Amino acid sequence: MINILILILKNIFTNMSIKIIDYKDKYSTYFYELNVEWLKKYFYVEKHDEEVLSNPKKFIIENGGIVLFAK
Repeated sequence: MINILILILKNIFTNMSIKIIDYKDKYSTYFYELNVEWLKKYFYVEKHDEEVLSNPKKFIIENGGIVLFAK
């Protein structure tokens, strides 16, 4: 189900000149910085947040999650 949703979103955004990019290790710093800033603005950053956001491949992707970027 989630794979179908991702394909639909990628198609919609492509038509809007927005490209959906799959996670790659080279984006890990951007992932961390974006999410920490959001947490700092609206909540607070806990130790577990730091751990997960510092290694999204281990804690999210390898557990069946998906990390996407929009360009």
